[in-house]
Amino acid sequence: MVSVVRPFRTITRRSGSLSEARFGPARAIADNVGANGGVSVGVNETLLQLISEDPALSAAGLAARLGKSSRTIERHLAQLKADGVLRREGADKTGRWIMIEK
Repeated sequence: MVSVVRPFRTITRRSGSLSEARFGPARAIADNVGANGGVSVGVNETLLQLISEDPALSAAGLAARLGKSSRTIERHLAQLKADGVLRREGADKTGRWIMIEK
């Protein structure tokens, strides 16, 4: 049994989730999508395209070209590096991106 105490109200459920109790089953399934679901679709492909055109671009330069925050671009670059698609060679200012062929 799950109980959640809120000001002026207590919700008690024996089975299922509190989300289902409040919004119904259709809404409960959609709760895992997130507010920004789908916003970053295609960013990795666009990044790879820009890097192939100019490997010396910095994360800030890529962010300016894409109209995204530099933190967003850094997160995508980190994921591409973790996936083994990209690596950075050289210093932050004078380095370049290397696309790894598989």
